[in-house]
Amino acid sequence: MSKLLKDKHIVLDITGNIVAYRSAELIRRFAESHAYVRVLP
Repeated sequence: MSKLLKDKHIVLDITGNIVAYRSAELIRRFAESHAYVRVLP
C-alpha cells in the first residue's frame, strides 16, 4: 500500500462522532504510507 499512496494528497472530511473515532487509525496508516493527509473539521 505504501507505493500506491506515496506522495499522494488525501483530504478527509470528518462529520460524525463515530467517523472521528475510527478515522485516527486510517490517518495513521496514510501517514505511514508517506501520503500527505489533511483533515477538515
